[in-house]
Amino acid sequence: MSKKNAAYVKVEDEEFIAARKIVLSNAMTSINTLKRYENLKALQEEERKNMNILRSEVKGLQEMTDLLINSLPEMKHEKEAEERLVEEVREPREKKKMLKGDKLDYELAEIKAKLATLS
Repeated sequence: MSKKNAAYVKVEDEEFIAARKIVLSNAMTSINTLKRYENLKALQEEERKNMNILRSEVKGLQEMTDLLINSLPEMKHEKEAEERLVEEVREPREKKKMLKGDKLDYELAEIKAKLATLS
């Protein structure tokens, strides 16, 4: 930069101290941000390693499960067994949807019944 373009500004002591405090606080903020970023990178790397370990364990479990299934004897009457399983499975009950007012009326009736038994 040439001396023709240089600009000089007189800074009072109080302004100098305030400006220096601002610069130092910004530097601290930047350093803290970098530290958090480095921690994040380390956590991401650890997560990546753990995910790879988990994937390999799941793959091993899948292979073991396949070996187990293949080593078990086959049932002679697979269709009959499936039909029995289907019969055993119960259909879920349909829940009646209560409106807020109906629910409150139901609770009120329960409380009245309890009061009646106490009297």
